[in-house]
Amino acid sequence: MDVVAEQQAFDALTQQAGEESPFLFNRVDSQEEATAHIQQRESYGALVLPAQPGQSLEILTAPAANNAITQMLTTAGTGMYRAQIGTALASGQVTDPQALTALTQQALEGPTITAVAPLSQDDPQGAGLGVAALPLTLGGIIGGVLISFTVRGAWRKLGALVVYAAAAAGMILLVLHTWFALLPTASLALWAAFALSIGATSSLVIGLHSLLGTPGIALGAITTMFIGNPISGSAMPFEFLPWHFDVIGQSFVPGATQVLLRNLSYFPEASNTSAWIALTCWAGFGLLCLAASQLRKPKEDNAAEVETTVEAAA
Repeated sequence: MDVVAEQQAFDALTQQAGEESPFLFNRVDSQEEATAHIQQRESYGALVLPAQPGQSLEILTAPAANNAITQMLTTAGTGMYRAQIGTALASGQVTDPQALTALTQQALEGPTITAVAPLSQDDPQGAGLGVAALPLTLGGIIGGVLISFTVRGAWRKLGALVVYAAAAAGMILLVLHTWFALLPTASLALWAAFALSIGATSSLVIGLHSLLGTPGIALGAITTMFIGNPISGSAMPFEFLPWHFDVIGQSFVPGATQVLLRNLSYFPEASNTSAWIALTCWAGFGLLCLAASQLRKPKEDNAAEVETTVEAAA
């Protein structure tokens, strides 16, 4: 969380918050800088401390980043603000009746809250961001299974993969945005993210199946659904995950998809490079497995042919 304040006021705030505070405070010089950090997803919010006596505290929030953290930030900021006012009133240093009245009024009204990145009016709780994660994951697995068992030949599988990913992404985007209004936009970039996400999962399943057989499908599904999905950040912020699972989660398909989904919907100024790279790598790994299975087939066919010839000669 950024704090717009002078160094002395910032030190007093961090001392008041204590070491048990769930936030990592970072001092910035201006509200514009704090706003830019929120829009680029470098912070979850900011406190703009009063520069002059009588001014109110302003809390900058980003509900689109995470509603739970926004509520935590608002509650913590309001509590610290009222505690400071209570300390000022109890100290007895403020004796002017008008100043006392103003402080009391500020304590009752609370700080000014400004949503820098608000959620859409159709989805005020941000449920769409979590709902979209499951159909994208399942869609990728289902597509991989169908193509693995119904399409023969590496090039045909590749063509089917491209067509399926594009069509499934368009359908899911249509349902989430047009029918249920769970997404604020239906941009081409968002469709591309959906298509690459589905394609990456399907590619993984197809590639592992081509290389390992039926166990490959189970391995691909487990990797995506039971390993990647719980640490994808759809249910909780990455920062709440233990150990290094915040970074690990974003490197799996569901986690990278969640980053793209949130950023492309609400944070156009945020960097998405790592998420695009992660999805591309998973898709490439699946295609590499598919290619490796094709390179192995001629050797297997030759061995089978030799064995047949020997049996015929005998």
